[in-house]
Amino acid sequence: MSFKKILSQSHVVASFQSVLSRGRLAHAYMFHGPEGVGKALFARELSKALLCQEGRSDACDTCESCRGVDTGRNPNLSWITAGYKVITIASIQELERLAALKPVEAKRRVFVIEDAERMSSEAANCLLKTLEEPPPGVVILLTTTSPPRLPRTIISRCQLVRFHPIDPGTLKGLITENFGVEGDGLEWLTAASCGSMGRAANLLKEDAITRRKRLIERLFSLHIEDNFSISQEVLDWCPGEKDEGLEARRSRLRIWMCVMLEYYRDILLCKAGAEEVAGLFNSDERDRIQAKAGRLSMGTITDIMDEIKYSLEALRRNANINLLVENMFTRIARLETTHH
Repeated sequence: MSFKKILSQSHVVASFQSVLSRGRLAHAYMFHGPEGVGKALFARELSKALLCQEGRSDACDTCESCRGVDTGRNPNLSWITAGYKVITIASIQELERLAALKPVEAKRRVFVIEDAERMSSEAANCLLKTLEEPPPGVVILLTTTSPPRLPRTIISRCQLVRFHPIDPGTLKGLITENFGVEGDGLEWLTAASCGSMGRAANLLKEDAITRRKRLIERLFSLHIEDNFSISQEVLDWCPGEKDEGLEARRSRLRIWMCVMLEYYRDILLCKAGAEEVAGLFNSDERDRIQAKAGRLSMGTITDIMDEIKYSLEALRRNANINLLVENMFTRIARLETTHH
């Protein structure tokens, strides 16, 4: 019933249904995998099943406890997320306090720590105490995209559950159902999302289907004198609102640099000689991509890709955004016009 909402990760659903039916539940689980593949959604539905008054291997979705999970008002479920960038020790101390209390008219208390890698070192050390000596009936679910960013002592006290990228067919269906995207835009968005529903939503929020077309149009006939106008156009797509700060602007710019990397990767595949190339990100632009591949040498294409990768790394190291973008387009234009 409730687990039917999980349209991917069937291996995880089957595993937990078995665990619940046999009553072999661990006290702590770490759900790890790419961003936007359903870790938090599964944590919510599992919490519902664990707290359901029917006490089966799935939630009934109708009892007071299940409805309380859906509305965020179940007293036995605590959901911890990062405030401003980090999960503070105060949040984990509150978890510790609640964990020591008896559940409210239930057998369990469930705690979900979303993006657990954002815990401060003090918060992680505080959590360790509870993981080492969990009170009866306490279940802790952590979600993370990056287990290595968590202390080994915490990882060793959790059962690890791997979430995979969503397969393209399922993802395409989810995008159509949730966002109404069709045609060439759907094909590109499915490929560019790399198995992540979260990434698909983020790309749509940035009007990426339309802007990807525009960016490819500009790159197809890039000249050295275009460097300022194309730089300005891309920078205009990356506003930094006051409440979001510079990091939001960097995140938006990262999207367009990755779109460029995918475009040149497609050109490289065509240059490698495959007559009918499968797996292009921009399959709707196949003719233009093959024409471009005919104009550039293999070495030039790889040099351009290296330039974009270098710029992505510089962006991560907090380089000046305006200079970085202008220099990147200048160097790409120079490579295209002087090294055919």
